[in-house]
Amino acid sequence: MFARRAMGICAGFSWILVVVMGVSALAFGAQDGYLGLSVQGANAAVGEALGSGAREGVLIRGVDLGGPADRAGLKPGDLITALAHKRVKDYARIMTLMRAVPPGKRLVVTVVRMGENHDLSLVVGQRPPARGVVRDAVASVPAIGITVAALTKKMRTLFAVRWETTGVVITMLDAEDADATPALVRGEVIRQVNQVDVWRPDQVVTLYRQAKAAGRKNLLLLVDGAAGSRFVLIPIAPHSISRGAAGALTPLKLPMPPPQ
Repeated sequence: MFARRAMGICAGFSWILVVVMGVSALAFGAQDGYLGLSVQGANAAVGEALGSGAREGVLIRGVDLGGPADRAGLKPGDLITALAHKRVKDYARIMTLMRAVPPGKRLVVTVVRMGENHDLSLVVGQRPPARGVVRDAVASVPAIGITVAALTKKMRTLFAVRWETTGVVITMLDAEDADATPALVRGEVIRQVNQVDVWRPDQVVTLYRQAKAAGRKNLLLLVDGAAGSRFVLIPIAPHSISRGAAGALTPLKLPMPPPQ
């Protein structure tokens, strides 16, 4: 059952809506360890393809830049066969082992790389807030025609967001001219607002209000989409503009650099 809370904040002629919905989800507690990697199951065929005798383990799909696995030298494509000298059979096994490891503990990760076994020393970290999103939450700022949601597992699956990406996902856009080329696309992820990392929808609301109170004309968003990352300027609606009379404001796209 959902526990729902909604809060409306008056801002000129527009309303900002924040909705938080508590959900049941399996998540690590505050004292559980964090490796900073995404994995996928493997089998004997994978071991054969890698030129090793490994018949089980997990493949590293992605590594959190600057996280514990990255600092330890683990790489995408590595096949993890043991953690703290304990055999890793599959995804469920590595999850079970990690629940018993607190942040700060040093352990050995055994991997197969280029047909050879390597033992790498890793210091377990603590899960960053952006990686610990387990509650559904939505925020809407009608003055700029945007609705965003927290990147829970459900939302990542719904919008096919890569594990490496953190932020808030755009779930709705309001544009008066449907034929105009939008600067934002539903399903893209906002990583930053005015150089501040965001991972909760209410952070977008707060940064919008702060920018408006400071008299700024635009918000600078760092957005991840199908074509990669880019910066987008979003005009801030002045207090004197009514959305009913003026319609949605079209985001301004910054010039893109030439392909490298």
